[in-house]
Amino acid sequence: MGKNCSATSRASSLEVNDCGSISRRTLLKAAGAATLGALTAGSARSETPPDDRPQRAEIADAALWRLCTERARRAISWAQEEAGQAGMPEVETEHLLLAMLCEDNLGAGVLVRCGLSLDTLRSAVRKEMTSGPAGRGRVTRLGPRARRALDLAREEGEAMDPVYVGCEQLLLGLLREKEGLAARVLARLGVTPEGCRREIPSVGAWWSDVLEAEARLRDGDTPEKRRRLQEALAAYHAFIRQTPRLEARPE
Repeated sequence: MGKNCSATSRASSLEVNDCGSISRRTLLKAAGAATLGALTAGSARSETPPDDRPQRAEIADAALWRLCTERARRAISWAQEEAGQAGMPEVETEHLLLAMLCEDNLGAGVLVRCGLSLDTLRSAVRKEMTSGPAGRGRVTRLGPRARRALDLAREEGEAMDPVYVGCEQLLLGLLREKEGLAARVLARLGVTPEGCRREIPSVGAWWSDVLEAEARLRDGDTPEKRRRLQEALAAYHAFIRQTPRLEARPE
């Protein structure tokens, strides 16, 4: 299937002051697009090597695909596989959400920073999602709520400077499509669009260094670069977990 939902992605060195907090320069660096090195239309810098880029997912139109970062592209593509594994004829918001949680990205990091356990979220989604007969394979049809969520994600991305759609925009699109199962589960777990928007710049400050270190490693694999990558991964995860868990909304 080409994905490993239990694996974490790579990370990078972080710019931290003597007190262990994010430096002012790093925060300013992230204030605009919230993530440094995100793939934009015409950008020479992307999140994965050219040979590793996924083919356009059937459920994504060409205009959206051009704006997506490589991680957002993988999430959209993996959502088709999630729907097939669930035996459903169409990709819905819950499949997009589960696919987004399959690797480290800014959207998933924001959820953790908001206080949510991703294991709890996965379990809650799978408990409520509809399943059909197994063996459908890769689903190529997009349900109406998922289509609306992707349209909203593109709207979020077009408001960025530079314009791009990352996993954080996918998350906001899912939250704004309130009729979708993804938004309903997230709301019940205490996640709000406003809370996520507040956390995107600070998490993005750390995540931008993740992408920067990945790019450096691609330029030349050395033990030092790998070490810095692993150090940053640990520091990034430590930062996003510096909040208490959210309390689930009562039924």
